[in-house]
Amino acid sequence: MTVDPDCLPGARAPRLLIDLGNTRLKWVLASGREFTAPPGAMPFDLGRLPWDVWCSAAPAEVVIASVAPDPARDALLDALATWLRVPVRSARVEAEWQGLWCAYRNPEKLGIDRWLAVIAAHDADPASAALLVSAGTALTVDRLDPGGRHRGGVIAPGLAAMRAGLVAAAPGLAVHGPGEAGGSMATNSADAIASGCLQAALGLIRHAVQDMLDEGLSPSVWLSGGDAPLLAPHLAYDLRLRPALVLEGLAIWAYRSAKTPSPDVD
Repeated sequence: MTVDPDCLPGARAPRLLIDLGNTRLKWVLASGREFTAPPGAMPFDLGRLPWDVWCSAAPAEVVIASVAPDPARDALLDALATWLRVPVRSARVEAEWQGLWCAYRNPEKLGIDRWLAVIAAHDADPASAALLVSAGTALTVDRLDPGGRHRGGVIAPGLAAMRAGLVAAAPGLAVHGPGEAGGSMATNSADAIASGCLQAALGLIRHAVQDMLDEGLSPSVWLSGGDAPLLAPHLAYDLRLRPALVLEGLAIWAYRSAKTPSPDVD
């Protein structure tokens, strides 16, 4: 990889926001707290990242949120330092952040992706309850009560991980191959496995919503992750389908946490 010596930030340069997950990387350029273009997403491969695009944008800084293993995160940070030569900040979870309270006794143990989803929902409507659902490699569900009180969450396997775990435990099921997931009873084993995984995920979400309803709260359900389109048709709630929810939260965190906000403000 050859670095362009003219890759330098301008006076009104954007921020480059990066969400590094377990298998994929999402990114977007932001001015203030607003995206300047649609986000991008791709498998994480250092050699295939859009370095030319990022360099041409000449960002003033990079802000990263990572739940990837340390070696992957460190490799990305090294490459960013080589290519862009601008400050890099890493988002972090805190016990209290600008009117939000984390439920974890050890806040640093909460995944930053989950915290950023909470930030995005709270920023949109601080007085309302919300349920934050990420349906990816893992299925995570976090509860946010009115007034910025994060109440914790649950983590379960995502749809693909459920099926993989089932087949690993019962190898004979592998012969059925992928099936079509639905919300009712299936009439063949391939569809039964796919539908069972889907309905297990839906049951987890519905249980969390019902707990909140039983306490007199009416939460909006914020849904993100690669499997969100499979879940959404089966969830009859105040549903917010937000594929870039973590990046939305990262934009807010980056803007509000900066010592000096970028000149392009709200």
